Amino acid sequence: MLSSSAALPRWLHRAGLLLLLAAILFPLVFDVFRAPIQTWDESRLAANAIEIYWSHNWLVTTYQHQPDLWNTKPPLLIWLQVLLLGLGLRGEVAMRLPTVLACVATVLALYRFASRTLRNAGAGLLAGFILVTSPGYVREHVSRTGDYDALLILWITLELLAFYLYLETNRRRYLVLWAIALSASILTKGVAGLLGSPALVLYALSQRKLLPLLRQPAVWLALISAFAVPALYYLARERALPGYWHAVQLNELGGRFQNALESHDGPWYYYFRNAATRFFVSWLPLLPPSLLILAFERDAATRRLIWLLALFVGCWLLVISAAATKLEWYEAPLYPILALLIALALTTLFQRWQQSSSMSPRWQVITGTLALLALVWLPYKQIIDLIITNRQNDITWGPEVRYGYYLGRYVRQHPEDKTIDVYHPGTLYGSSFWFYRQALARESVKVQPHSSREPLNLVTGAHVIVCTPEEQQVLADRYQVTKLEEEGPCATFEVWAKK
Repeated sequence: MLSSSAALPRWLHRAGLLLLLAAILFPLVFDVFRAPIQTWDESRLAANAIEIYWSHNWLVTTYQHQPDLWNTKPPLLIWLQVLLLGLGLRGEVAMRLPTVLACVATVLALYRFASRTLRNAGAGLLAGFILVTSPGYVREHVSRTGDYDALLILWITLELLAFYLYLETNRRRYLVLWAIALSASILTKGVAGLLGSPALVLYALSQRKLLPLLRQPAVWLALISAFAVPALYYLARERALPGYWHAVQLNELGGRFQNALESHDGPWYYYFRNAATRFFVSWLPLLPPSLLILAFERDAATRRLIWLLALFVGCWLLVISAAATKLEWYEAPLYPILALLIALALTTLFQRWQQSSSMSPRWQVITGTLALLALVWLPYKQIIDLIITNRQNDITWGPEVRYGYYLGRYVRQHPEDKTIDVYHPGTLYGSSFWFYRQALARESVKVQPHSSREPLNLVTGAHVIVCTPEEQQVLADRYQVTKLEEEGPCATFEVWAKK
């Protein structure tokens, strides 16, 4: 797999390639739909999506049927989720499928670029393995939940590769791809979609191609087109909801950079520490020697690519480290690029060994494939173990997550029960529980929440769901009940009489 396919029969080469790609993609799809919709960002977007699905108002996102000015990002991801709801997909699947597809596309883009452009399929495979064994990428808020970042990472990766290819070949299709990726990145996460652009400008300047680019009408047309679509959205949203642009300015254009929003702060080395201790821990030690190896790359086109990728890493780190607001997933767009850099260095070493080895081409391919599997085996096992651990913990960030998830499972098992009471500690008005209530309303199921802080009036025969031991005891103290079933901390009770 790390050498020419001519060394093996074509069918065997293709079968082996498909097996390796399947192994790479497995951590991206394994159990990704099992965990409940998470509190905070994922559930907020899910609530936006389910309300657009009900209201058919595609322009103004709402939360609890009021205009949402807490989440000011453009709604490309939310629109995709609404489309999937319209296709009949449920809950976690509809919310996370765009993320899964974006991650798969990112891996395949790296592989295609390495194999077609660089003629180095081994680097594409190894980059995929490195990416999917990076805990900073295979985690909640990136590849495991329905958040913006996986989609943003895909667009930014395509921007970099398309820009490089356009400068190398001057083919218009790459300019079109770059413009589409740039526009889509802004429509996905607003100003974050522009953070990779300084590296592109510096790269073009360093290659003495910036002025020639600016003299091309096609480049100006691509730029205008890329910014026109997001600009039209912002203008239409501001017209429909005056004050929206002011909220964008406070949240994105200055607020996050100048102030640590919601106490998300950290030292200047915050992202370096995260990568070294948690998110890129298996591969970071290989980065310095990889850069040293790549510094002596013989092919001029590959050297230019390495320079562009290094510029992107440096510029992105500089911007996010200088910002006052620091969040763990802000560094996630770096991981596909770092994976490609390390993969290029390691496969360069292997190719040099091939040139000096007396081993037959067939055995070189077998040796290279075994070396690749040996290199990634431990990180791969660790990422699968991490996914299983999170599956057992349900990545739970609060009691409302347990309620919503259990509700969905209960309705699937009891489709005849169209009215369900929920007894909770009084804090279940968050976005995760709200999303599940709205999703169940789509199936004509009415969820009636009751707070233990208020008087409780339940009718005889009511089915009540409780997910905290304290509220289960309060319910048992107030009513004669029978426990019908339970799963984890949640249980369903039938009410017989008031005590």
